[in-house]
Amino acid sequence: MIKDAQTEIKYVDFGAKVEYPDGKDMCIGTNADQNGCSADAFTGYRAGVSGNVTILKSETKNIKVNDKWDATVEATGPSLKGDIGAAYGSEKKVSAMVEPSLVKVEGQVGPVVGSVGLNANTGVKLNEEGVKFGILGFGLTLGVGGKYTVDTPFGSGGFATSANQSDADVENDSEQIAHASK
Repeated sequence: MIKDAQTEIKYVDFGAKVEYPDGKDMCIGTNADQNGCSADAFTGYRAGVSGNVTILKSETKNIKVNDKWDATVEATGPSLKGDIGAAYGSEKKVSAMVEPSLVKVEGQVGPVVGSVGLNANTGVKLNEEGVKFGILGFGLTLGVGGKYTVDTPFGSGGFATSANQSDADVENDSEQIAHASK
């Protein structure tokens, strides 16, 4: 059952970002604003380069699974993402990773996350959330992006710390929090 499902299709999605040690950013691409090239509250040192190119991308959100859970599905391919850099200050991270993918379909239902596709993700990402590492597609994601998965060149599976709850549950939770605080 689909409740207020929203589908977005992009035929070419690309972007690149250069972060200089003096805190300035330079961005190009269709998703420059999404990559953080606007004023933010970062203080400290950061430098690096990141980029992505995706030929076809489709994302559908708000798929009603039951009274409690919603689902999201995203299909991409082919795509190439990569970044190398470091930050130390209000954000702490080290990253050196390339993520080539021929095709990938990933989704989340409640707290369960998974993907099917063909990739050769290689590198490491360390930040305050956790660590992600891979060698030719084999690896682990432990907390990065709120996900805990076992990764292979053919897909991944695991769970996320933030589940896709239906809007009604989120509204009810908000009301309960508001009532509890009075």
